[in-house]
Amino acid sequence: MKKIILALLFIFVFTSCASNDDAWSLSCGDTSLSPGSFYAQAVTYKNDFLQGYLGLTEDSASIWTQDSPSGGNESVADSLMRMVVEDMTQFVWVVEYAKDNGAVVTEEEKESLQKDFEEMKSGFTDNEAFLEYIGKLNVTEEELHAHLNETLYYDKGFEMLTSEGGLYAVSDEDLLEYYKNNFYTVKHVFFNDVTSTDEEGNTVTLTEEGKAEKLEKAKKVIADLDEGIPFETLYMLSEDGASTSFPDGMTIAQGFTSDASYEEEVMALDIGEYKLIIPDNGGVYVVKRMPVDEGAFEEYYDYVYSAVCQEITEKIYSDHKNEVTVNYDLINTFDIKAMPVLN
Repeated sequence: MKKIILALLFIFVFTSCASNDDAWSLSCGDTSLSPGSFYAQAVTYKNDFLQGYLGLTEDSASIWTQDSPSGGNESVADSLMRMVVEDMTQFVWVVEYAKDNGAVVTEEEKESLQKDFEEMKSGFTDNEAFLEYIGKLNVTEEELHAHLNETLYYDKGFEMLTSEGGLYAVSDEDLLEYYKNNFYTVKHVFFNDVTSTDEEGNTVTLTEEGKAEKLEKAKKVIADLDEGIPFETLYMLSEDGASTSFPDGMTIAQGFTSDASYEEEVMALDIGEYKLIIPDNGGVYVVKRMPVDEGAFEEYYDYVYSAVCQEITEKIYSDHKNEVTVNYDLINTFDIKAMPVLN
């Protein structure tokens, strides 16, 4: 876990005035991003995609030449490099904004950040393991120490931008509005049309006849709803215990479940509307969209805040990308396929 945190730290750390005219990847005013930091960010993106998105631990050159899941007629490699450029563009702009607007990093803040870094470093078996790890990221410990405080300038700049009166001010009312517009509450009656349990307690695959019976049960629920029977009465029929686990319904957003098709079907419903659906991951559902549960807002506050901040970083990039110079002559020498896999 410490290694993962350290890798993420590199995303924000290596920004400073370059030591010579060639030693930068992006530049904005007096703030420049070193080649090492851009490389480290690209390594992190590669590993997030390989291990987090694909669930793989072994690399293959063919992965990076495939079409990107995000579309846009890009390969996976090109898509990842574009995202690194966009992320680092908004980063150096925010750091420069902070410095231009009087942000000051105190000695106490530097000491606190250094303490956090030392704690993360202690997660490695020894110093040699730590140096080997950062070597894969193409940076030295000296570079890390020299530029560590820049992440504090980013935090201060982002706070300036999003506080009251800032260019991208965000209030609690804005966060609640985002929650209402992007979250939804759903109740469902689920029937398992894939497996069942035999008399000996073994899990067995349903026959076609068994699957048809489950579909008919779902159709019966729809018919009962059409006849005016309350959903609450039928909710207890759900074979996944949803009525017990989520008596007020599940409040979720896009990407919260393992089945995007389920989410898409529910999001397409009007509040109060119900429908029989058969998602990609199996099962037969009768779903009903409910008014979003505002009482769950506090539970999801941190997620909402992170999502809104992500949208702001994208807007910062869009609004200020022309104020940042990107050294594509350097960046185009980096090859995602050749970057290391982090263990």
